[in-house]
Amino acid sequence: MTGLVRLYQQTGQNRFALLAALAMGFYYGNNPLQLPMAGPNGEGYDGMESAFINRNSGAESTICFLLAKNAVQKLPPDVQALQTASVLHSVGPIVLEAEKQNTGLSDAKDVLVRGQEGLEGEYIQFRVAQERLETLFYPAFSGQFPANTTARVSRGDNLSEAQTTAELEGFLLLPAFPADPVDEEKVGRLLFSLRAPSALRVDQILLVPTVFGQFLQLRKTQLFWGWNTSSSAATLFSGGQQFDFQPQEWKLQPVDSLALPTSQQVLETNQVVVSLVPTQEGAQLLDLRPLFNNDGIGTLRGGGNFDNPSGTRGAYYPVERVQELPLVANGISFSIAENEEGMDNLVLQSQHIQISNPISPRELWILGSCDHGSYSGWIDLGFQDGSVDSIPVAFSDWCGPLEMGEDGFFSMDYRYNSAGDKEWISPKLFWIK
Repeated sequence: MTGLVRLYQQTGQNRFALLAALAMGFYYGNNPLQLPMAGPNGEGYDGMESAFINRNSGAESTICFLLAKNAVQKLPPDVQALQTASVLHSVGPIVLEAEKQNTGLSDAKDVLVRGQEGLEGEYIQFRVAQERLETLFYPAFSGQFPANTTARVSRGDNLSEAQTTAELEGFLLLPAFPADPVDEEKVGRLLFSLRAPSALRVDQILLVPTVFGQFLQLRKTQLFWGWNTSSSAATLFSGGQQFDFQPQEWKLQPVDSLALPTSQQVLETNQVVVSLVPTQEGAQLLDLRPLFNNDGIGTLRGGGNFDNPSGTRGAYYPVERVQELPLVANGISFSIAENEEGMDNLVLQSQHIQISNPISPRELWILGSCDHGSYSGWIDLGFQDGSVDSIPVAFSDWCGPLEMGEDGFFSMDYRYNSAGDKEWISPKLFWIK
């Protein structure tokens, strides 16, 4: 941010001021999760994971936010307004984690090398359901590749292919991949494949566009900004419109009559009807198994992943210790079970839970924990008369002390790390009333 502001001050070029304000929007929700990265008291949050914000706010994060905020305040007032614009649609890099892909019959296996998780094999292939590519993209594979590795990306009649002539560690770059035809209502899956004479390893797949851009809502005005980063002319087909760019050209203009694609949000909202299970104490358990979306409990070397939503490996609760827990708090019994997919807990992502039969509870008891810090949120309770009551809820970090005001916890003496080894760190399950 500071660099862009200084470029604007030194050159007088308005595009640097606009880019600085748009970049500042990262702190206010112009980011992949569309969530603020700064708190109400001026604190900067520590980090953004693939599915959540790490709301710890150390000195460095807060100083960075305040320095950026101070720099942007030196821009013209009309430009500063862009930092709070809401994002309608973005065109930017696409990053795919290799280990999360379904490789079908290819010989790929999941590996962990120097802390990097990926796939290894002589032949790796997978298909990805990816939305329409709206401009020219450059594909790249990140990893280790022997000489004579062939890499391909294809969809329909479009193909990009490259071959290494020597051993390569880093990025294997492919020729440009064209935009999908605008007259096709549906597009098929993208096919990625790697073939080598000996074992290769791939960590990530990237698709980098020649044109970056966004559609924004600023008060009552819809805006488009775009930047052709290449040294050749380029075209973007988005929002039902065509934008032609000269080399390195920057655009900011009002738009109307948008026909934006329906993008899948990072945090999906699930709406599921759950049933009630009576207990001996006269309470009623909500059967949340239809909503379970994470496997956080496992055996020694048996796999689980409680604390790493960005990958397929993470630390997890030991199933043998969980089974020994009494799971009774002040006479109220909790229950832990798997669903048919082997999932045993629910990562909260704004799910909508509809109860099968009306109830009139006196109390609501919840068993849970957080990872990568302690967090708070809300549960919105909807009533038959249409009213809604919001109740604050907070849990402490699963391996930390009770610090969020919970009513109690169940403790274990060790956990398993991402490699399946026993760690003498005490994980907990907290309960609140």
